[in-house]
Amino acid sequence: MLDSITVDDGFLVSTDGTLSDIRYGMRGLSATAGIGKMFPAFGPNANCGPFLFLSAGFIEHRIHFDTDRGTTVPSLEGDYKKGYDRLSSGLLTTASLGYQYLSKNTMVNFFIKVDYNKGFTKNVRNYNYDSGLPDNTKRNDGFLNFSFGWTLPIYRKAATDYFYF
Repeated sequence: MLDSITVDDGFLVSTDGTLSDIRYGMRGLSATAGIGKMFPAFGPNANCGPFLFLSAGFIEHRIHFDTDRGTTVPSLEGDYKKGYDRLSSGLLTTASLGYQYLSKNTMVNFFIKVDYNKGFTKNVRNYNYDSGLPDNTKRNDGFLNFSFGWTLPIYRKAATDYFYF
């Protein structure tokens, strides 16, 4: 993707004439809203058990270029960077399956889950600098996420006193 602005060894030339290494990463954001269901099959209370969560929303992501510290590479600065970053956005759907455990004494509380995300995206830039052509292909971006977390409950215990009027 950066072949047109790199030297033979894959390095970029910085403003001071030194060779700068390039690292690629991904940056993005997503916002979803969804609905879920807890199946209290086993555990000490009704807040424990497997759960299923489905959501839909918006995703936007791009390729992030990181050069050596202290070097400036004009080809990847400001608006020039946008010609290479492949900024894409579109609809996102997510399905999560997991297990939640909340103990009665509120000391041991955790969840474990797996998320499958599918994005229906397309490039939003007018054209890519490396090819000189617009990229109008629609893509299906999928990614899998495994999560484990410790839950800190902020709730009161159920009332044990009953009042009648």
